[in-house]
Amino acid sequence: MLIRLSDSFRKNASGEEDITAYKINLAIAETLIKRKNIAIDAVDENIYGVDLNQNGVLDTASEVVYNWVVPKYDGVKFYDFSMLYVGAAKEELVKNNIHIAPGLYPEGTEFLHTVRYVDFDDQNNTKLSNRLKELRYSKKNYWSTYPQLSNAAMAETKEKDDFPDRLRAVEGNAESGLIGGLGWSYQGFIEDKDGFLRPQTYEETLNCIGCHSGISATYDGTFAFERKFDTQSFQKGWSHWSQKGYKGIKEQILADGSYEFSSYLDTAGAADEFRENNEAIEKFFDAEGILKSDAIKTLHDDISTLLSPSPARALELNKAYKVIVEEQSYIYGRDTILKPVNNVYEKIDEEILAKDFSSYGSKTDAWYERVSHDLYKWDDNDINASRVTLVEESLLPSSPTHEHRVEDLLLVTESNYSRIAIIDGDTLSLVGRFDSGYRAHGYTFSNDGRFAYNLGRDGWLYRYDLYSLKPVAKVRVGIDARGIAISNDNKYIIAGLYVPKAAVILDAKTLELVKYINISDINSRVCSVNDMEGAFLIALKEGGEVWKINYNDPSFAITKTTNVGEMLHDGFFSNNNATFFIASHDHLAAIDTQTMQIKAKINTGILPHPGSAASWSASGRELASIVHMGEGKNTIFDSNTLEIVGSVSATAGGMNPRTTPNMKYVWFDTMFEPAQNEITVHEKEAPFSVVKRITDGTYTLHPEPDADGDYVFVSDWEENKIRVYDDKTLELVKTIENIMTPTGIFSTYRIHETLGH
Repeated sequence: MLIRLSDSFRKNASGEEDITAYKINLAIAETLIKRKNIAIDAVDENIYGVDLNQNGVLDTASEVVYNWVVPKYDGVKFYDFSMLYVGAAKEELVKNNIHIAPGLYPEGTEFLHTVRYVDFDDQNNTKLSNRLKELRYSKKNYWSTYPQLSNAAMAETKEKDDFPDRLRAVEGNAESGLIGGLGWSYQGFIEDKDGFLRPQTYEETLNCIGCHSGISATYDGTFAFERKFDTQSFQKGWSHWSQKGYKGIKEQILADGSYEFSSYLDTAGAADEFRENNEAIEKFFDAEGILKSDAIKTLHDDISTLLSPSPARALELNKAYKVIVEEQSYIYGRDTILKPVNNVYEKIDEEILAKDFSSYGSKTDAWYERVSHDLYKWDDNDINASRVTLVEESLLPSSPTHEHRVEDLLLVTESNYSRIAIIDGDTLSLVGRFDSGYRAHGYTFSNDGRFAYNLGRDGWLYRYDLYSLKPVAKVRVGIDARGIAISNDNKYIIAGLYVPKAAVILDAKTLELVKYINISDINSRVCSVNDMEGAFLIALKEGGEVWKINYNDPSFAITKTTNVGEMLHDGFFSNNNATFFIASHDHLAAIDTQTMQIKAKINTGILPHPGSAASWSASGRELASIVHMGEGKNTIFDSNTLEIVGSVSATAGGMNPRTTPNMKYVWFDTMFEPAQNEITVHEKEAPFSVVKRITDGTYTLHPEPDADGDYVFVSDWEENKIRVYDDKTLELVKTIENIMTPTGIFSTYRIHETLGH
C-alpha cells in the first residue's frame, strides 16, 4: 500500500518542495491515526515553528508526541490547535482550508495498492510477481466531522431497516470512481483477457465499495496506514514489497492480546473463508481440526509460514486466476479456488443466524428489539421430532469402562468447536471429548454423578454417560437457549430458552418432552434456571419475574414473584436453599424460596454477574460472594442476614467467583479491559485480604477446582490452554495444551453443592 498526502504537505512555508517537511507530516498523520507517539529523525523545531515533542519549547525533536486537545471554534473557524502540521500544510490548517483530528486522514490523501501474481526467486522461494492482477486507488475528497460520519453510518442502518429490499445507490462512474459515502472515492484497474490493465466497470468497482464504506468505518473508512510498521522496523516502517518480503515478520498482537492470524485460523478452522486451502490446513491443523502448537508458535515469529504458498500451489493459483481473467465478467468474484468447495453454507437460514444471538443482553439489545420472533418458532412437535437416542439404555455399562475417577472429572466448553473437553482432576490431563451443541453453556449432573447434561446456545441438549464417556441422547429444545437444571429426584430436566420465549421440562432419562411452558405473553427470555427440593426456579430476563415450578404437582403449578428487577441474569441459592439470589441490572434480589416473597434488594455493585456464585463458612457465618461486569469488585455478604460484610477489588469487571469447602481461598476472574488476564485470589476470613493476583496468559476466566480442592483450573480463551494452579501455594503446576477456545469449566463435584446451576 502506497500513501501520498496532498501538495501542501510536501512543501515548506515558502511553497518549495521539502522532503523533510513531508516526512514530518507523514509522521504527524501516523501519530493521529494511531493515537500514539511516533519517532522521527531529529529535527530542529525552530525551522518549522511547531512544537512536535510537546515539551513547551522549540528545540530538537526526535518524536511526534500525541497530545490532542479539541481546538476552539468561534462560529466561523477553528483555532488554537494543540497539534499542527508543518510547512505549507500548517498555513492551510490555520486558514481552515484543511482539517486535523485523531483517527482521520487529511483531505486529499491518496492510497494506491497493487494485487499481483505469485513468482519465484533464484532459490525457488515464492515472492510477489512484477505482473499485476489489479491496481486499486482511493482518494479522500472531502472532510467529515465525527458527527457527520456517525450520522452517515446511522443513515445507512436506518435505510437498511426501513427498506430492506431497496438496493443501495452508489454515485460515480468508471472515469472518476465511485463515492463510498464517507468522503472517499474508489477506482481501480483490472486485468483484461489479453493481460493488460483496463479501468474497472461501475459494477466491478461497486464490489470494492462493500468493504470500503460501512464495514470498514474504522480509521476513516479505510483498512490502510494504521497497520504501518513502527519506526523500529525495517527502514523505519517505510519500505516496498520488493525490498523486504514477509519472511521474519512477527504476527501482530491485537488490543485484546490475541494474535491476529492465529485467531483467524482458530475461528475459521481454516486459512481462508472457503476452507479450501488444504496446504495450510495440513500445516496448521491436526487430523481432529485442532491447531498445531508448534506451527502456531512458528507463525507468531514469521507470518510467511502462512502467507507464502509453496511453488506448486502458487502455480496452480496463477493458472486458476487466468481462467477468471479469460472469462472477464468477474461476476463470481476474484478469489481463486482450485476445486469445488464443500465447507461453506449454500444459504444462510434462521438456524445459522441463531448462533450469533446475544448471550447476556442489555436494555438496548438491538437484535432482541428488532427480530421477528415469529420467524423463530420451535414448538413441542419440533422438539419431539429432533430427539435422538445415541446409545440404548440397556447397552450402558454398569460400572466405569475407564480408569478415571468419575467423581473428579471436569468438563470444559470448547466454545467455538461445538464440543466439550473432558479433564481428569487427578492426573490433570485431557482424557476425551464430547460432541455438543454450539457454545456449550448450561451444565448439570445427576445426583448420583452418573450422567452429565449440557445445553448449547443453539438449543441442543445432550445427555452424557460418565461411565463410558459417551453421549447417549440429544434433543433440540429451542433455537437459542442458556440455562439447565435437573430435579433432585433425577426425574426431570428443565431448560430455559431465549428463542422461542419458553421453558421446557423433559424426562431426564429419555429426553422426551413432558411440559412446554410458553412465556411469549410476557415477552421475555428465560435466563437463570435452578433446582431445589420439589421445585424448579426460573428467572424471566426482561419480565423481571421469578417463577417457582412445583415438579411434584402433575400440573407443574407455578408461583410467581414479580417486580424483582430489570434485566435479570444469574441466580443461586443460599447453602440451605432458604433464599434464592437473582442478579438484576443494578442489584441482587433475595427471595424467600418458601413464600416467594422478596426479602431484600442488595446493592452489591454495577452489573452483578454471580455465575454460580462462591459460598463458604467463616467465623460462624455463611458467606457468599459475587463479581460484577460493570466494575472490578467481588462483593461478600452474609447469606442469612443479607448484610454486606466486605469486598475485594480488581482491575476491571469479571464474571465468575469460585470456592468450595475443600479450598483454602476464594478465586475470581477479571474478563474486561484493561485486565482480561487477571485472576484474584483472596482469603475467606475478613478482611478478605488478597493473597495473589495471577496474570498469566491472555484472556483467562472461570476458575474451577477439582473435587478435592487441591487444584484450580483456569481457562485461557485466547491461548487455547488450561492452566492448573495449586490452591494452597498458588503456584502453576501444569498447563494443558490444545484445549481450543476454552471458557466454562464444570467439575462433577458440583453434585454436592446446592448453589444452583
